[in-house]
Amino acid sequence: DPLIIDNDEALQKLRGIADYFLMHNRRIYNRCDDSVAAVVGGEVQIYRRARGYVPLPVDLPVEPPAPILGCGGELKNTFCMTKGKSAYLSQHLGDINHYGNYQQFLYTIPRFEKMLDVRPEVVAYDLHPQYMATRWAQGLQGVRKVGVQHHHAHMASCLAENLVTAPALGVVCDGTGYGLDGAIWGFEFFAGTPGQLKRMAHLDYLPLPGEITIKRPARMSLVYLYELFGDRGLDYARRYLPALPLEEQRLLVRQLENRFNTVPTSSCGRLFDAVSALLGICTRVQYEGQAAIEMETLASRDGSGGVYDFEFQTGVKPYKLGVRGIFEGILADLEQGVPVSESAGRFHRTLVEMIVMVVKRMREETGLNLVALSGGVFQNKLLFHLLCRRLAEEGFQVLYHKKVPTNDGGLSLGQVYIASEVIGEDVSCYSGQDCEN
Repeated sequence: DPLIIDNDEALQKLRGIADYFLMHNRRIYNRCDDSVAAVVGGEVQIYRRARGYVPLPVDLPVEPPAPILGCGGELKNTFCMTKGKSAYLSQHLGDINHYGNYQQFLYTIPRFEKMLDVRPEVVAYDLHPQYMATRWAQGLQGVRKVGVQHHHAHMASCLAENLVTAPALGVVCDGTGYGLDGAIWGFEFFAGTPGQLKRMAHLDYLPLPGEITIKRPARMSLVYLYELFGDRGLDYARRYLPALPLEEQRLLVRQLENRFNTVPTSSCGRLFDAVSALLGICTRVQYEGQAAIEMETLASRDGSGGVYDFEFQTGVKPYKLGVRGIFEGILADLEQGVPVSESAGRFHRTLVEMIVMVVKRMREETGLNLVALSGGVFQNKLLFHLLCRRLAEEGFQVLYHKKVPTNDGGLSLGQVYIASEVIGEDVSCYSGQDCEN
């Protein structure tokens, strides 16, 4: 729910939990949550940008030819408005699939227009057709509209805050983002400039059997086991997924066989979920990212056990990453009684080596040495630290977020940067047509 800033609303909604109320007759003008940040490698990284940071602007690498509004995403929403060479991100507005937060989104945009004395002429939005901000943007009149792919916006956000206009490589790892092919992307590799990004590689697709799977990671474990090992995977599931009742396992297998109510996904977040549940760390989540957070917390930091095998398929484009070797290694660890902490640490190190192998191949093809990291998965301090160190060892220049969140709270900045690059050009690729060519 949005913060309560009205006396009458506080009396109505908080009477069951508050013994006393201290009130004032001065009206609160804007809701603004606490900011959330962490110190990573001696630098501050912002996970939720609000009080203390908003409305301080973020400088853009180039001045957009017209004022732009970036609408952000569905979760951890912020919007972004440009004036001159400055980008003004709103405070954290929360998940706007919640009615109250959506109303706050609608309320805050005209406040920013008045504060900045600007009227956006271009509106950029996420391609997901069900996002509330997308539906709102598509219904506007008298403005130019630019749809921006979710992970393109992530990478562009990182480039924007680092004032980069040159071509770069990008690695974007998160949980959910609507892809140009209608799949749910989430472990993506790009090359190019914000106005023309090419998808170079991704995690191989597996079916996602409904959004309930996000709440119940054990379901995603079964997906991986069945898709990778067939009937043998069901034997593994019965042994290592006791939290998933046998009847539910049978129904889920039928759903996978018929591809009923499933969508292809390359999500890194769902891969973390599957491994966490298989290791017995977290089989049901009560908050976003719980399975991955608990696995990171348990993961060994001593580097023991090396890395698991994985597959890098270069005979197709975009290149594909396969994880059969990872799951074979984890299953072997379980059978041998290897401590869960060691397996969790080994999984993190394996992802790092996967990413490094891909970006090295991309560098060979493109000659680019600049790598931008973005997406909510990089809030994982262990993964982020190990990856930055390995990329530096390989001679890469690494860019990451310091001014705006690496999660979806930074999407709106990337949206305005891409929109500023494609104004006046054919933008059909950002409606899902041509970016893969």
